[in-house]
Amino acid sequence: MTDMMLLVSMLVGIVVDAAPARMTAPPLRIAYAAAATVSPSLLRRILDEADALWRPAGVTFAWEPLDLNRPVAGLQVVVEDLRAASPEAASHLGWLLFDHDMPSRMLHVSYANARALLENSGEVVGSANRMPIAERETYLGRAMGRALAHELGHYLLASKAHTLTGLMRGTLTSETLFSPIRTRLELPRTMGEMLLARLTQSSLGTENP
Repeated sequence: MTDMMLLVSMLVGIVVDAAPARMTAPPLRIAYAAAATVSPSLLRRILDEADALWRPAGVTFAWEPLDLNRPVAGLQVVVEDLRAASPEAASHLGWLLFDHDMPSRMLHVSYANARALLENSGEVVGSANRMPIAERETYLGRAMGRALAHELGHYLLASKAHTLTGLMRGTLTSETLFSPIRTRLELPRTMGEMLLARLTQSSLGTENP
């Protein structure tokens, strides 16, 4: 081996040794249930989209079907198909209730509201009524999965606060919800690092934040 090759080999070894190992928190176990009108394929798209948005931050989820025959101690996600009770509620694809600044363990996602948003977003996605089922589910899975990921952020951070940009911004537009591009839905780096450190140092996978 020549001196130059030896030097290159040494430098590569230094770079590899210096690269920090990517941290990943223990998976957060989540029990889920969905209305009978939500197809298994759509439900899978929703959960996969939420996974994809949080994975870059080192946060992963272990999804488990809700078993009504046994009590659930951890977080639950319910995909509902109920019509919104008010115009304000109709704009929400997901929500999470707080009690004295502590997040509830039940997170809601609305299939009915997502369908309505898709049907009213022709300027973004085209005519929803003319879409094949797979195309509709692709759009709905993105939007509902992103709404789910947003609400998971409120739960994980134990906060109602919003950011000006990224996944935790206060308003997610139709363009952001239905677009195949996720670049506008990143988690702020400082927030991700803080959350990851918290998750790795605690047992949040089985307890409330």
